[in-house]
Amino acid sequence: MLRCALHDVLLAALPTSPFHFPTPHASCHHSAAHARYGPRRAPWPGHGGWLSLLLAGLLLLVMLSWIVGQRIRNELTEFTPLAEWLPLLQQLSNDQTVPKYATHLVYLTKSDDARQVENGIIHSIFKKRPKRADVYYLVHVTTTDEPYTRRYHVTYVLPNELVRIDFYLGFRVDQALNYMYRQVVADLVKNHEVDITSRYESLRGQDMTGDFQFIILNKTLPYQYLLRGWQRTALRLHGWLKWLSASETESFGLDNSTYTVENVPLHMPTRPELHLTRD
Repeated sequence: MLRCALHDVLLAALPTSPFHFPTPHASCHHSAAHARYGPRRAPWPGHGGWLSLLLAGLLLLVMLSWIVGQRIRNELTEFTPLAEWLPLLQQLSNDQTVPKYATHLVYLTKSDDARQVENGIIHSIFKKRPKRADVYYLVHVTTTDEPYTRRYHVTYVLPNELVRIDFYLGFRVDQALNYMYRQVVADLVKNHEVDITSRYESLRGQDMTGDFQFIILNKTLPYQYLLRGWQRTALRLHGWLKWLSASETESFGLDNSTYTVENVPLHMPTRPELHLTRD
């Protein structure tokens, strides 16, 4: 400390120089501070960065869970040739012994190929309560890379009985499917391609429009324990993210009175046969 005090006196006596030379002055004060307060700790390299790392990790987990979960569900979704079921569908539509489910029955399909259909739709129409309708519709939505694409294509699989409508929408277009579907049907009626007049005699004479019913398939996994551990975890996280996000009925703008949510099973690995012994 005495040496530092003598150094300050000498600096005060020396003439002022326009040039600055390093002196031990700062080191003297640093030594004094070191003696009084102890050594200074270097700042933690990650100071303030842990939050960014945590958010990045959570974002990565969400993205991976959604992508992997959706990929697993797509792999478990089976498709079947639509042509194999057309004769039975035509017979069901004309079978008067089966109560009519709806005049116009609409299914949302994920099949990009018009010749294929999900087993879940076949299961819903034939293998549960038979759903007889006058006209069946398969609606498919393709999201394009162009932001504002608004196109549609109509395929008549069975004239006056089965119609497929493909929408090609940009990634920035609001997929208000209910409104778009009704606009397409109105165009088809205007061109005399379909008849949406009620098929009931008492209402047809009054030129009343037939009812429309959407079927939303909720694909379930009845035997998740047959999957691997990481697959079950990814599907649980994927299901949790779907629960947090908007549902299909909300994103498509469907009215509560026009749709029915129906559970159908996904294809699962073969379940081991359970041998039971009768007493």
